[in-house]
Amino acid sequence: RFMTASGETLPDGWKETQGEGLAKIYKINSGNIDDQNSIMIDDKYDYKKSVVRREFPAQTKKMVGEVRFIADPKATGFSFSLNSGTTFAIRVYARNRGFYTTNSQQIYNKYVDNVWYYLKFVADVETQTADIYLNYKLVAEDVPFANRVKSIDNISVETGRKEKTT
Repeated sequence: RFMTASGETLPDGWKETQGEGLAKIYKINSGNIDDQNSIMIDDKYDYKKSVVRREFPAQTKKMVGEVRFIADPKATGFSFSLNSGTTFAIRVYARNRGFYTTNSQQIYNKYVDNVWYYLKFVADVETQTADIYLNYKLVAEDVPFANRVKSIDNISVETGRKEKTT
């Protein structure tokens, strides 16, 4: 939640690691106070990406990562991932109007534009697998990590590039 964020600066602990100032905080019209501030990545380029990352103390056992997002009709290839440094362990990305895991397993087809989605990772570093929930429903179980990691220490949101997936 970004309740302490103001103006166009990212909240404490979040940083844009790639991009050219494309990530901003903005207010949305919502009756729910928890939904008032969101990060928006205005990906105006079709040849490069923007990455927003939040670091946290390294986790070596089971951990949970959650994001809520709006599927934008112009977006393709955007992704959310749990990482160890710059090496991603588990990732969910959008392609062809569906959501996929790091092993290209489709977990949702035909997402709807401009609708809020809730994504939850339950990642287990010891077993190198994750369970993935979409809108509170288990959609993929024991998904193997894409890369072997000793810990997870950040979550990232990445925009796509035209005609490419992330």
